Amino acid sequence: MDVVDSPLGARTRGVLAGDEMTELPPPYALGLPPQFLSWRPGQEHALSLILDAPTRFVAINSPTGSGKSLCYMAAGALCGGRAVVLTANKNLMDQLYGDYQSLELVDVRGRGSYPCKALAPGGEWQHLGNGSGSCDDGPCHAGLPCSLKEIGCEAYDKIRTAKYADLVSTNYALWMALHRYSQGLGEVDLLILDESHCAPDALADALKISLSKWLCHTLDLHPIATGSPIQHWVQWASYHAAQIKGILDSMASQPITGKGLQYRKWLRQAEQVLWAMTQMDGVNWIEDPQPDQIVFEILHPARYNNTLFQGAGKVVLLSATLTKKTLALLGIPPDEVTWWEAPSTFPVHARRVTYVPTVKVDYRMTPAHETLLAARVDQYLSARPARKGIIHTVSYSRAKKLHDRSAHKGRMRLHEGGDKASEVIAAFRKSPHPDVLLSPAMDMGIDLPDDQCRFSIVLKLPFPSTQSRIVQARAALDPEYVPYLMCQRLEQSVGRDVRHQGDWSEHVIFDDNFRWAWGKYKHLLTKGFREAVAWGKTLPGPYQP
Repeated sequence: MDVVDSPLGARTRGVLAGDEMTELPPPYALGLPPQFLSWRPGQEHALSLILDAPTRFVAINSPTGSGKSLCYMAAGALCGGRAVVLTANKNLMDQLYGDYQSLELVDVRGRGSYPCKALAPGGEWQHLGNGSGSCDDGPCHAGLPCSLKEIGCEAYDKIRTAKYADLVSTNYALWMALHRYSQGLGEVDLLILDESHCAPDALADALKISLSKWLCHTLDLHPIATGSPIQHWVQWASYHAAQIKGILDSMASQPITGKGLQYRKWLRQAEQVLWAMTQMDGVNWIEDPQPDQIVFEILHPARYNNTLFQGAGKVVLLSATLTKKTLALLGIPPDEVTWWEAPSTFPVHARRVTYVPTVKVDYRMTPAHETLLAARVDQYLSARPARKGIIHTVSYSRAKKLHDRSAHKGRMRLHEGGDKASEVIAAFRKSPHPDVLLSPAMDMGIDLPDDQCRFSIVLKLPFPSTQSRIVQARAALDPEYVPYLMCQRLEQSVGRDVRHQGDWSEHVIFDDNFRWAWGKYKHLLTKGFREAVAWGKTLPGPYQP
């Protein structure tokens, strides 16, 4: 991207040079949606960095409430070239499109988001469907011809439109899948990674190879022994990929039924995975056995970061929990980054995080320790009888133990994962009562402003499981890898509740492991989190705004 031709020109370069910057016109005067009447503190500086920074990479730690979406969408609209925004989940995409569709933003999603017209009544393959189904179910995935693929299929039409659009929003997974398995979305001048703390995991997931054991059984594939050398897996995959290709070729002239369509899809799915396995080598790949899948992961995802960056002229990373460790995990050289840690606009007293010595919460806990921890939680809840809050337990089993021991179990809502969790969280949001949500994992993607949540208890530091072979291998190469993952989840966990100016919430940590983790790894936490930490000898009284 040529920053000399930036529409904001010298107005923004004054910030980088240390001069007093000419005040920008309000956002709506620059063509942004009319609801954006003025800039928040720090937004003008962030915009200038995105447009005019001399480095290819711009990294902005943007605390909650700083309005990062307006900054990067303004940059996308004003950069003078093509801009693509990557988000982490469907809710964020919905929010962006709702706010910025007037900028001719093209929102493109995975095939599962679009109905398959070929299988619908009146479609050319209607006899193979039941009148419904997404493009993920389409006959084209079984290798069948479909006239709508060139024009008329919503999924493919949207991708073609996005290739020529100036402003595009999509998700990490689709962006990288289109690059790996098709022609991508074309050349991009400005690539924006929203919620960029997710980017290292998103890159690793995009590179990961997974083969369902159920699919192996269905197609009569017989995997070799777990723990076999990678080269043996490559040979196994090469043999079976050739066998499946032969079966598909022989089926090309056979009549097609509904069951036959599904079988062809399974064959093509397996063929694609097996082909990917043939590209593995014994240096960069690790087998990571799972109960229901054969999984292979890249040891160093950063070596393949072009799958994410794809030659974009400028790459902007923004997140409330972005750290320089995130950049290192993506393989971004420090001398190629312009870094800015924006100050939080929320007062510290309204987002305080207090560590209260209680007990080390880990696998070595005795029943006496569990009782002590439950008593501490009860003491805290008793002082807040009319307030709703969350207890982050990290695991369902720990949540169940706390629930069973607590004198406040009548206030508690317990959930596991899946659809049931969504139902429990939705009920918690709407409840007018002082409910307490016991959550094994609610560290991203959920906002609970105002009276929906007035306190968060971190029962246990959210260290990831180290049973995974890939986590063990990465931790052996990088001693800060596992602590970094913990710090990210910790910050995300306590960031669910204070969502706007005037909002407030209390946060407490009861795990005594925080003492040594703080001393050794606080540099992996953001400045905004570090400045909010307080050390208490006893429980703090209820916060009074």
